[in-house]
Order: sequence, then C-alpha cells, then structure tokens
Amino acid sequence: VDVERGIIQVTTPDSRWYQVTKDENGKLLTQDDFYPSVTWIGSFYPKTTRYMKWLAEKGWDNAEEVKNLTKEKGSRVHHACADLLKGMEVKIDDKYPDSNGEVKELTAEEYGIIMSFEEWVNLEQPQVLGVEFTTLNHWHKYAGTVDLKCRLKSDNYASIWIVDLKTSQDVWPSHEIQVSAYLKSELDAQKIAILQIGYNRN
Repeated sequence: VDVERGIIQVTTPDSRWYQVTKDENGKLLTQDDFYPSVTWIGSFYPKTTRYMKWLAEKGWDNAEEVKNLTKEKGSRVHHACADLLKGMEVKIDDKYPDSNGEVKELTAEEYGIIMSFEEWVNLEQPQVLGVEFTTLNHWHKYAGTVDLKCRLKSDNYASIWIVDLKTSQDVWPSHEIQVSAYLKSELDAQKIAILQIGYNRN
C-alpha cells in the first residue's frame, strides 16, 4: 500500500490487516506489526433491526450477492473519485479495478455517482490535503484508508476534515465508527463527514 512508510495491506476472505514494517519515525521494526482494519473492526458492531429485516427479505445468498456487487461498484467509484481529486478527467468509458482487482469499464450508474461527486467538488472547492491514504493509530493499534482529508469552502477553510465517501443509500453505525476512528488517528483533523455520493432518495 505505502512502501515508503513501510505499510502493506493484507486482505483475506474474512478480514483485512495492515502490516507495519516501520515505526512513525521511519525506522525499521525488528518485528513486523499487524494492525486490524477499522472497517473490519466496525463490522462486528451489532446490526440494526432494519438491516436484519433486509437480510431476511433478501435471503442469505441474494444478500451476499448484493453486498459483493455493491463492494465492486464502490471500489471502482472510489478510484475514479480519487482521480477527480487529483485533477484528472474521468470519462464514461474509463476502466477501474473493482475490489478483486479486476479492471472493468464504468457502468452508467457508476458514472452518474462520480458526476454527483464532481458537482460536490465544484461546489465545495476543497483544499485537498490527502487522498486515499493509509492512516495508523499506534496507540490503539488499528489502521484504515482515508478517502479524503481537506479543508472546505462551506467551512471557510477553517477546519481540517476527514471525509469518507459512501455509495450506500444508508449510513450504518459501522460507517460512523469508521470515520470516528480516523479522527482519532489523524490528530490535526477537527471534523468528520460521511458524504453519500449518488444519493437518490430525495
């Protein structure tokens, strides 16, 4: 993930870890450390009644298929949004990797989500301080990937924000845990936000 900082992302079928080979000063550790992913930790938070009803309606197999498709879509959208934040142009026929690393062309739905994010960028004109980078909490031994660290126009660029992008139509407690944990590892940040891109319920 970040060779210069000595961080490697290790993903297994049911968990994600960050292998840390250097300390916060860049010195090689005598023994590698493994920090669990914030997303994985948050997945153990008790599910809401609404989620359990959705699971019962879909059935286990269908629910797993929906979750996997959503994960793949989210991965492609996140890669494209990162490119937008770096000043690159994203076209509808561009190809991006999904959560399994398979490169696919953007769908019309995914492109629409990305364009909604572009509208937000044009509106907020964020001063970007970091995009898609690994954050480590050495005190509590966890890690994660921050989507966007920035200052925002609507905040008069006064505060440093950690903004987590979600393609989900719902904000779950695990999402709140995730972004709150990032705030505890990025000590210069003051505010957090979950930005639902492609939100279509209003």
